[in-house]
Amino acid sequence: MKPARHEIARFLEALTLLYLARLMLWVLPFKWCMKLIRQRGGNGRVPATDELPAIIKAIRRANKRAFWKNTCLVESFAARWMLRRRGIQSKVYIGVKPDQKTKIAAHAWVISHGTEIVPRSGEYKILMEG
Repeated sequence: MKPARHEIARFLEALTLLYLARLMLWVLPFKWCMKLIRQRGGNGRVPATDELPAIIKAIRRANKRAFWKNTCLVESFAARWMLRRRGIQSKVYIGVKPDQKTKIAAHAWVISHGTEIVPRSGEYKILMEG
């Protein structure tokens, strides 16, 4: 089955935003990056039933096909931008938890209207939210 044009467009948007997020995190200080992704404005609109799953699918597909390794932070920034472009409110969380190997593990995730766009994947203590 051939993907629809809107699916391809969302995939290309996700791939582009993953690249831009990675570049931004590589070039700019983290403090500036967090300012750039903070939620602005009011409550936003309520997404259509199929909208959030479609964004999740686009981010996952683009992430699998990217020739570079993306981190949860890159995925979270790209997802946040996709949601913001559509006027959908979301929150980016950055948290930490103890880890056996490195003593501490950090993770970033995005939640919009009760749906995990980038999954939390564990019990992390929230350090920042934006």
